[in-house]
Amino acid sequence: MPNKRKQERHSSTDTLYIISGENIIKASLIDISVSGIRFSADEKIDEEKLLNININYHPANFIQKGFVVWSKNIGIKWEYGAAFANVSPVNNILLEDYIQMLTSSVR
Repeated sequence: MPNKRKQERHSSTDTLYIISGENIIKASLIDISVSGIRFSADEKIDEEKLLNININYHPANFIQKGFVVWSKNIGIKWEYGAAFANVSPVNNILLEDYIQMLTSSVR
């Protein structure tokens, strides 16, 4: 099966906070690119739901909007793929810096 992704994904075990409506959901980042993420969480999130994704990047945590494009139940957890929406130039730089930090040997 061919890879449909336009950007390479980079693995991570960082914690994310997903804001979905009134709910704040603690999630585990699995991988990330400048166009989206894969993460797992204990709670079910509806597909196509607009989310605020709080990316824990020191010294400047930032929030990027995105939406769930797929979900899969994996036992007691859920795994999700989310595409980023309307990435600003500033957030694009922050995403690129975050990914660079993930790929560097100094972490």
